[in-house]
Amino acid sequence: MLIEHEGSIPEIDSSAYVAPNATICGNVSIGRGTRIMFGACIVAEGAPITIGENCIVMESAVIRSTRETGMGSRVNTIMQVCFFAISKVLPRDEAIEAIRQSIRDTYGKKGEEVVQKNLQAVEETLAHLFEVRVPEETTSQVQMPAPFSPEAPEYEREVLGAIYAGHGDDLPVSAFPCDGTFPTATARWEKRNLALEIPVWDTKTCIQCGKCALVCPHAVIRIKVFDSRELGNAPATFKVTEARDKEWRYRHHLLTLAGPYVVYCSHSGAIIALDAGTGRRVWAVRYPLPADKLSEKQRDLAPCVYAAGRLFAAPSDTDRLLCLDPMTGQTLWERERIAVVHLIGVARGRLIFNTATKMRAVTVATGSDV
Repeated sequence: MLIEHEGSIPEIDSSAYVAPNATICGNVSIGRGTRIMFGACIVAEGAPITIGENCIVMESAVIRSTRETGMGSRVNTIMQVCFFAISKVLPRDEAIEAIRQSIRDTYGKKGEEVVQKNLQAVEETLAHLFEVRVPEETTSQVQMPAPFSPEAPEYEREVLGAIYAGHGDDLPVSAFPCDGTFPTATARWEKRNLALEIPVWDTKTCIQCGKCALVCPHAVIRIKVFDSRELGNAPATFKVTEARDKEWRYRHHLLTLAGPYVVYCSHSGAIIALDAGTGRRVWAVRYPLPADKLSEKQRDLAPCVYAAGRLFAAPSDTDRLLCLDPMTGQTLWERERIAVVHLIGVARGRLIFNTATKMRAVTVATGSDV
C-alpha cells in the first residue's frame, strides 16, 4: 500500500518488489532491484528515506514479538535489534550484546521486571526475524482489489476509488460536482480492515467526557441521550448506560464540529459555539419559541449540520429552520413553520431534511424551496 504524506508520494523503481501487504508512506525512494517484504512498514516523517539498489527490507514480526513479551506497542528495542541484525554495521553478536547492556543501563531503575521484558523482546525478535525469499517468476493469481466495493455508488467507485488508488491527478475536472460539493456517507464504503485492534465501549468505566465523539474522524461515534422508553425495540446487544448529568436524564444532546468551533444546540432556546481547543464560549444565539409547545412525538433532537461554510440548525423546541454564519453566529436566513425531524445533509447546493410526513430540500444560499 502506497500512502501520500505531507504532499509526498513514495517513488519506487519499476524493477523493485513490494509485497501486497507492505506499507510505504511519504517521501520514500526505493532503488532498482530492492525487495520490500511482507508486512514491512516504511514511513517517512520529517526526513526522506532512501533505500538503495538490491536491498532487502525483511519481515521483522514486530507486532508478534511485542505482544508475546508484554511490551505492547513499544517497539524501539525490537527495531534496534532488527536494524543491527540485518544491516551488519557492527558484528551481529557484538551489536546485540551492546543492546542488552543498554537495556540494563536504561531501564535498571524501573525494576527488574521491565528489564527482563526488554531482554525477552530481544530474544523473541531474533527468533522471529527471517528472510522471505521471492521467486524469480510470479505464480500468484491474486489481484489487487478495487479500493471500493462494486456495490458502492458510481462516484465513490470512479472518483474516490481513483484517488485512493493514487491516480487522482488523472481525473478530469468534469469528474467532480460543478458546485464543489462533496457527497456524505462515503466512509461506510471505506472498509479496508486496517485496524489491529477494535475499540469496545465499556459502559462501566466511561466517564461521559465526550472526547471520543469529538475526535472521531468519520463521525461514527455519536453521543445520544434519550428517553428510556425508546429502548423497547432495541436489540439485546445494544449497549446503554444511564446519563450521569441529571439534566441529561431526559434530554438528548449532540455536538457538531464546525471549523475550529464545537456547536451545541440546547433545544431550549439557544445555540452555542465553543472553541474546540479551549472550551471558551465564542458566540451564542437565541431564537424565539412558539406560543404553543410543539409535539415531541415525531421530532428528533437533530444535531446542527456544518457544510458549505454554513451552519444549519433545526431545534426541536421551535418550528424554525435556521442558517447561521459558523464564525459569528449571525443569522443568514431562517424559515418558519417547518417542523424538521432530522437534518440529513447538504448536496449540490441543497439542504436536505425530512419532516414527519415527507422529505424536503431548500437552497443553501437563500433557504428557498427547491
